[in-house]
Amino acid sequence: MASKTLGASKFKLIFKHILPNTLGAIVVTSMFTVPSAIFFEAFLSFIGIGVPAPQHR
Repeated sequence: MASKTLGASKFKLIFKHILPNTLGAIVVTSMFTVPSAIFFEAFLSFIGIGVPAPQHR
């Protein structure tokens, strides 16, 4: 609120105050989401409905 009152632009508010405070949560969330997606894709392939294996010529 003080930065906005002193005339800081929305761009500066986002990159100076909001982004650094949310960066930790974004990193932690992505660290749990990416492996989960990989395991899910491996599970689908294991039960036979995932991405088919490439055909070698």
